[in-house]
Amino acid sequence: GKDAVSWLDKIVDGFTVSEDDWTIPLQAYLDACRKYMAPGWVWWIERPISLDKLNPPEEMFGTADFVAYNAKLQLLVVVDLKFGRGVGVKAEGSPQLKYYALGAFLGLPDDMHVKRIKGVIVQPRIPYGEPIKTTEFDPLELIEWSVWLLEKVNVCLSPDAEYVAGPHCKFCAKSG
Repeated sequence: GKDAVSWLDKIVDGFTVSEDDWTIPLQAYLDACRKYMAPGWVWWIERPISLDKLNPPEEMFGTADFVAYNAKLQLLVVVDLKFGRGVGVKAEGSPQLKYYALGAFLGLPDDMHVKRIKGVIVQPRIPYGEPIKTTEFDPLELIEWSVWLLEKVNVCLSPDAEYVAGPHCKFCAKSG
């Protein structure tokens, strides 16, 4: 219920909350989420997700930053905050956003019907491009994607799995 500026100059975990590094970027995220906190929406902050309904070979879980659902629109929205400055993240085709969307979709009660899923990435500190990117997922396409995902998980779990770091692995300690 408060704006990020209410934290300006306060000390949190030993550091002082500044305007440029914290309150301005976080306000962009809050504003993006608040669009879905209006009447007609049900929403969750830090929503635990799980792929247990798919019976994965290992526990597959996570936490979606923000999830909202509108029954009239039959729309599920998943918002992911990326706070990094250097590497821009696309919403279109993002496996992480698909994973969160799939987990959020599977975690809904059976009486919450979904026709569309909107994925939103908010990356307010990126110095180039749009700070808010969106994409849409068809629920059936996400279920089809889950088959591919579980196949990849099984490959990774096999005793002779090969480690291959791709060019996308900018933060992996074993890449390059």
